[in-house]
Amino acid sequence: MGRILYADGFNFYHGVTAYWSGETQGRLAGLGWCDFHALIERNFPGPGNLRIKYFTAQVTENVELKNREPGEHKRYSLWRRALQTTSGLVVVDGFYKPLEERPRSGPADRRTEKQTDVNIAVEMMMDATVPNSSRPEHVFLLSGDSDQMPVVFALEERLPVHVPVTVLLPSSHNEGDWRRAYERTRDRLLKNRSDARRGGQSMPGRPIEAKVLTETILANSLLKYSLRDSNGDFDCPDYWKLPSEYLGRQCARPEWRP
Repeated sequence: MGRILYADGFNFYHGVTAYWSGETQGRLAGLGWCDFHALIERNFPGPGNLRIKYFTAQVTENVELKNREPGEHKRYSLWRRALQTTSGLVVVDGFYKPLEERPRSGPADRRTEKQTDVNIAVEMMMDATVPNSSRPEHVFLLSGDSDQMPVVFALEERLPVHVPVTVLLPSSHNEGDWRRAYERTRDRLLKNRSDARRGGQSMPGRPIEAKVLTETILANSLLKYSLRDSNGDFDCPDYWKLPSEYLGRQCARPEWRP
């Protein structure tokens, strides 16, 4: 029982850091320094234990991109180290594939992330179909990717036992746009299912809870800037740190400041 958060790592990263660093308030990309356990427990609390499955693809030196600052693989490794200090979190890996032929050394022009979307859908379906004692009572999907809409529909409406889903949308997404896209997806999935139609009309669907991760939510869900793991102490890099004055204004409780 309990709850599970499924977090699409790069969808979150690009949907939060690019939005807050590029389009709105300058250097607020540090809102991506997220404690995913705190994100749920502080903003969407509920009964039962919380597990977190974080889906990503390792950035190695041979898949770095030319248009990024050098050392992308080192920054990713530091983030992954910080991420794994989070209570109840496990990492599910896909991989990156370069999209052009190039020498064995040197950054790529483009790359594509492989298996993450399928890994998320498989994990959600597997967890939702286990025996009652292990089945989650509520799940959170942190992703704005429309590829995950069919699995949301399956958990909400197709399984014998309904599993409620809350979709958490990275800051760059619009809740209304997501809902309209979900309804179009649902209509397509229902089109040829005679057991889901009455008199030629689709059955009304369950309302899907969808929430955009706002500045306030993210500012109150940050990892500490000084962390410790089995390899010792380490710190958040300066480029991720938010100004103390800003944190003083945004954080609802002093203990939530990083």
